[in-house]
Amino acid sequence: MDSDPLPAGLLAETRQWITETGQDITPAEYIAQAVHRQMQEDYRAAKEREARRIESIRAANPEGFASGERRAEELIAKYAGRATA
Repeated sequence: MDSDPLPAGLLAETRQWITETGQDITPAEYIAQAVHRQMQEDYRAAKEREARRIESIRAANPEGFASGERRAEELIAKYAGRATA
């Protein structure tokens, strides 16, 4: 029984890539690095989508958005004072 928790096909591809490139890492390290890179890319893309969404809301209703920002700043100031008291 194979004790490796990773799918055999993925391990085979990873081992082949490591062999072809001469990398000095284990398959698990390679996969962890690849997953980490993908998570960073996904996070960056999500932040960009959220920034575009917020900008579209701001463009659609600038007065309401500014009012909401002021209210958020007031609440932050109010509760920040409580947290330090």
